[in-house]
Amino acid sequence: MPRHTTITRDQDVLKRHLPTRWRIGRALLNTLLSAAGFAVCVLVPAGAWTWWRGWLLVLVFVIVHVFGTIRIVRFNPDLLPERARMRPGPGQPIADKVLLGAFKLTYAMMLIVSAADGSRLHVWPGPGKAVSWVGLVMFASGWWLVLRALETNAFAVRVVRHQPERGHRIVDVGVYRVVRHPMYAGLVGVMIGVPVWLGSTLGLLLAAAPIGVLAVRILVEERVLREHMSGYVEYTQRVRKRLVPGVW
Repeated sequence: MPRHTTITRDQDVLKRHLPTRWRIGRALLNTLLSAAGFAVCVLVPAGAWTWWRGWLLVLVFVIVHVFGTIRIVRFNPDLLPERARMRPGPGQPIADKVLLGAFKLTYAMMLIVSAADGSRLHVWPGPGKAVSWVGLVMFASGWWLVLRALETNAFAVRVVRHQPERGHRIVDVGVYRVVRHPMYAGLVGVMIGVPVWLGSTLGLLLAAAPIGVLAVRILVEERVLREHMSGYVEYTQRVRKRLVPGVW
C-alpha cells in the first residue's frame, strides 16, 4: 500500500475520533471564515461601512450558520470535514466541475452587484421597504433549509458523486420527504432574498443565472444517482418534485 494512502487514512481516523468540542471549534472557525468572505462581497462593493442593511444581512448569516453548524456537528460529525475537502472528489463528472465553478462565479457576482446597486448605484428602483423585509426572511429561511438538509443528509458533499466508501444510501426523511433537493431549494430562497433585502432589482435579475446553474446541476446529480443508487428511482416516485413543491 502506498505510504501517502496510509497517512491519509490515519488522518481520517484521527479526525473521526476528535472530541466533539474540537469538531465544533474547527467547524465554527470555518463558518466564521465563510462569513468573512460573505461580508467582503456585501460590504466592500457598498463603499460605506455604515450601511446597516449590509451589516444586518451579515449578522443574520452568522447567527443562522453558527447554530446550524453546531447541530450539523452533533448529528453528522463527518460531513463538514468531507465538505471542506478542496481536492476533486473521485467520480465527479466533468459537467459537475464546470457547473460548480459557474455557480460560485455567478453567485459571487450576484452578491457584489446587489450590494453595489442597492447601496449606491440604484440602476433601477428597488423593492419597497415592506417587500425588502420579506427578502431578509427568505434569506434566513433559505439558509435554515440548507443547514437542515446538511443536518439530515450525511452524504450531502460539495461535489456530485457516488460515495460507496462512505456507505452511500438514499435519504428520504425530514426535509427530503418534501422535495428531492431541499438544499438547493434553500439556496434559491437565499439568492432571491439577498437582492430583495438589499433593494437591488438588477441583482434580482442576475440571481436567475446561479438559479439556472443549480437547476442544470440537479439534472446531472439525478443522472448519477439513478445510475449508481439502487432505490433512487423509487424515491423519485414517492417524492415527485425536485425543488419546489407542486411546481418542479
